[in-house]
Amino acid sequence: MFGTPTLLWRVRSSVGYEEPPKYTWTEAEHAGSLPWVDIQITVPPCPNNPQWLGWIVESDGQTPWEGAQVAALEVLLEICQDYGDELVNGPGGSFPRVSVTDTFMS
Repeated sequence: MFGTPTLLWRVRSSVGYEEPPKYTWTEAEHAGSLPWVDIQITVPPCPNNPQWLGWIVESDGQTPWEGAQVAALEVLLEICQDYGDELVNGPGGSFPRVSVTDTFMS
């Protein structure tokens, strides 16, 4: 798989993960006529880095590929927010260290 899941794998590998995350999906009911799937990504705790406790993120999309992109990005953003200092010189160093879902009002 290319895209965000590949970036997630590279970031995770750089801190000692040896197994890829698990992606599962199911077809979902959608109000329109478009196909839709619910995606879940499970990232177990890192055996070589115990402070990395793992993540479970749910997303959705028209295809498993599309939903996996969004779910992997959500995990990447959480990792970068929580462990950005550990990732500065690795593949995660270019990701923002603030949540894009936070609302800022001026």
